[in-house]
Amino acid sequence: MENEFIPHKEALALKELGFDVECFGCYTKDKELSLDYSTNKGEPHYFQDCAAPIYQQAFRWFREKYEIIHMIYKVKNDYVFGFEEIGGFHNNSTYEEAELACLRKLIKIVNQNKEDG
Repeated sequence: MENEFIPHKEALALKELGFDVECFGCYTKDKELSLDYSTNKGEPHYFQDCAAPIYQQAFRWFREKYEIIHMIYKVKNDYVFGFEEIGGFHNNSTYEEAELACLRKLIKIVNQNKEDG
């Protein structure tokens, strides 16, 4: 089940972008996934570092907040991902690799847009 949650590094990046959706899990200060549902939105418990969203929550958040639509699909033996109106398709050998690469690219796009003003 842990593979349903985005990695700690990306969860922190989402937190820095303002992600504030209630999640089933959180990452502790030791970067461990905890399924302690108590309070991982708003003020976290002392042991919590950030919320741990599942991929679906992260992609929905980007779609709703930034109106960036992502796509992941299979072409021959590879998976590719891209974004509506942005393009930028990339090859990955597994769906999970494409999913993580897509998430990282979304974070990068939003950070670049913030820097550009």
